[in-house]
Amino acid sequence: MKPGFVDTPMTANLPKNPLFASPERVAKDIVRAIDQKKCVLYTPWFWRWIMLLIQWIPEPIFRKLKL
Repeated sequence: MKPGFVDTPMTANLPKNPLFASPERVAKDIVRAIDQKKCVLYTPWFWRWIMLLIQWIPEPIFRKLKL
């Protein structure tokens, strides 16, 4: 399971934006993935595309980014 930002007490001090998901939504996605016997889950769905783009960044450039 590879959740993105989840709105929990741990992230309470971070400014919220559209990349955050509710714990309920993430839990639902995880249960559905387990029921479907998925090996990998990005939740919410758009994190799969964000992580794909990050993987394409060459390492020397990635190291200089402030992510």
